[in-house]
Amino acid sequence: PMEAFRIWLQEEPALFLGAAAALMLMSGSLYERQREHKTTQTLMLKGGTTLIAALVAGAAVWQQNSLAACFVLAATLCCAVADVLLEQIFNFGACVFALGHICYLAAYFSEAHFSIATAVSFVILLAGMYLIHRKQTVGKSGREILSVVAYGLVLSAMTAGAITYCLQEQSFGSMLTAFGAVGFFISDNILIWRLLSGYESRLQGAVLLLFYYGGVFLIAAGQVVG
Repeated sequence: PMEAFRIWLQEEPALFLGAAAALMLMSGSLYERQREHKTTQTLMLKGGTTLIAALVAGAAVWQQNSLAACFVLAATLCCAVADVLLEQIFNFGACVFALGHICYLAAYFSEAHFSIATAVSFVILLAGMYLIHRKQTVGKSGREILSVVAYGLVLSAMTAGAITYCLQEQSFGSMLTAFGAVGFFISDNILIWRLLSGYESRLQGAVLLLFYYGGVFLIAAGQVVG
């Protein structure tokens, strides 16, 4: 039966991915409705939604056993752990997220190589982050600014790596990966803006979750479709 599932996964990835996406949408919506109450249940929902994407990455590891898929699985598991930690010990959670981005980066460069496109997209993404957040950093402590810069470097590198991977592989899977990484980049920038400005709205939170969960799902899905 396991071999039959592997063949089915190779021939009909859309069905498997559609089911996983529907589950993530349901679980993510439930979390979005309850996230104001910081209970154990909401934390489990938050991390559990990301674990569905980890299940997709796990299916890719089992299906093709590539180094890239293994790194994507490790990265997605880091994200699921960081989801919970972020609500408990914020700085520790941010560090685990950064570790996840490094695992994503390792996944992309296990199949792609550094190029001019990497450097150009990295500079553009970093400059974009500077323009978005520079006003909010006024009056913040050196430590806070350093944290944002350090995280911005890792986040921009991860996204630039996914863009490079897409340009070099030119496959449907690598295109999903690049879209996912850009989604992750957008969601993290909403989070940074929210933290620095102190402004938070229900809509902003929903958009952040949509880009974040969509991002981790698409990166994992990119490994399944290859």
